Amino acid sequence: IGAMGIGQANPSATSLAKARVAGYEMFSVIHREVAISTASSKGRPVSKDHMRGAIRFNNVHFSYPSRPDRKVLNGVNLTIEAGT
Repeated sequence: IGAMGIGQANPSATSLAKARVAGYEMFSVIHREVAISTASSKGRPVSKDHMRGAIRFNNVHFSYPSRPDRKVLNGVNLTIEAGT
């Protein structure tokens, strides 16, 4: 019974080890030092008067690698005009 129990627990131990690694990676991202601070007063603010141009996405298609047959975006068009 003891050996059988250890054999059945092995997949759980593997999943636990993977979860620990994922947790470590997640917390290292959360606690990292960022290069740009939103609380900093350095630099000059950008006003809408200095913005020119527009952002445009035309005919965008996207699907996740895990489900390439299911499109999340299918021919999406988006235009964001300057100053908006």
